[in-house]
Amino acid sequence: MTTDDGARLKADLHRIFDRQISTFGSYNLLYGYGSAEYPPPRAGIAPGTRRDFIVGYCMTPVEVVFAPFLLPALTPVEPATAVNATNLAFAEIGTDSWYEVETNIGVRFGVTVRGRARLAVDGSTTWLDQGDDADDFARFMAEEFVDL
Repeated sequence: MTTDDGARLKADLHRIFDRQISTFGSYNLLYGYGSAEYPPPRAGIAPGTRRDFIVGYCMTPVEVVFAPFLLPALTPVEPATAVNATNLAFAEIGTDSWYEVETNIGVRFGVTVRGRARLAVDGSTTWLDQGDDADDFARFMAEEFVDL
């Protein structure tokens, strides 16, 4: 694994996000993993099923976007969900870089965002270094998002 592998992985994650969100340029992006729960009638998605996410966040408007994708294929698995002041029902910061966000229609995400993550892509393991971004996201969630 080289530094180029991590940079290439970041570029791949940006492409996945960019295809789903029209204003992609205004978001900071991170990798996270956790679960997504959708209210019925969204069949076929077991509650609490592990998901990999591209987490996008921006300051204006204050918003977090969860874009689930599949590893190792690096393909979107479900439409991205934007959460902001118009649809946020609940947000919590847990321990160990864990965040929970729920919308007013019952869509719930539980996501862990770490400074360094190991992902299996294309038959090899790649380390994704996002320490500064994870710190900035933690600050954003605590100071801007949780109390919307």
